[in-house]
Amino acid sequence: MRFLLSALIMSLALSACATSPGPVPRAFHGTWDLSPIECGDPDGVSRLVIAGTRLTYYEWGGDVLSVRPDGDGSVQVDLNWWDTSDTDANDRPVIRHRPGKLTLSPDRSALRIAIDGEATTYTRCPGAPS
Repeated sequence: MRFLLSALIMSLALSACATSPGPVPRAFHGTWDLSPIECGDPDGVSRLVIAGTRLTYYEWGGDVLSVRPDGDGSVQVDLNWWDTSDTDANDRPVIRHRPGKLTLSPDRSALRIAIDGEATTYTRCPGAPS
C-alpha cells in the first residue's frame, strides 16, 4: 500500500512539472512577420510579437496559460485567445481557450505557429532577439 501511495505521489509530481504556467521559452520571444520585407512595414498588420506570457498580433492575441515541451524543440501552449472579429454584445473581444504549438527552425530564424490546427510560418525580424 505504501508503494502505491508513493507511486501516485511521484506521478502527480512529474505531471505537474510537465505542464507549467508561465512564460514562453525565451528562444521563441521576439518580433516575427511573414517575410523580411513585411518586417519593415510600419503598419505591421502581419506582425507577431512574443514576449513573456503573451502572443500579440495586429487583430488577435493570446495569454499563455501553460507551456509543455514537446520533445522536438517545440512547445505546446494553452491560450486564452481573443480576436477582434469575435466580439460580445458590448463589442469586446470574446476570450476563448485555444491549444497551440510553437515550433522554431533549427537556426531559430523561422517560427511555425499552429492554433486549432491552422498553421502559419513567420520569419524573425532583423534586430529581434534570437
